[in-house]
Amino acid sequence: MGERSHPLPVGRQGLEPLLAILVIGFAGLYFLEVPVFLPAFGAVLFELLILLLPGLLAVSVLLGVGAHAWRLVSTYIGDGKRTYLGDNAITHLLFSVALVVVAANTLWWVVGSVYFMYIARVGGIPPSIVALFAGAVLGVVVLCQAAFVRLFPAGPLEWFRGR
Repeated sequence: MGERSHPLPVGRQGLEPLLAILVIGFAGLYFLEVPVFLPAFGAVLFELLILLLPGLLAVSVLLGVGAHAWRLVSTYIGDGKRTYLGDNAITHLLFSVALVVVAANTLWWVVGSVYFMYIARVGGIPPSIVALFAGAVLGVVVLCQAAFVRLFPAGPLEWFRGR
């Protein structure tokens, strides 16, 4: 077998919107109480996916924002060759702050849900509902950020200036 001549075009920026759509879809299935899919997946697998997908999305978003922060810090400390187009745009910075807040909240609820559901075995309303809702909110923010970056790669101020 030979090597691939072209690398796979799917990176973190391509997987995050896909994960966001999956999380929003699972949230829709869960909150609309669609009973058709639950027996097909099995209750344990469905509960595992409800926690795994928002957790993966939150970790991916936190890694991406961390890479963005590292590029900005390395610009001021070292050389400015690591930045991408629009890294210094105020709207991209605001999206990064919003993503960190929502992703950290989502990851907090996912870890707490795993603890309460599988380690502590506490009864009552499962906290995975809150984790899934936080993941759906994170998915919406990720999709909005992806669309915004596609429309304004250098930021909206540069676009309005005609550059």
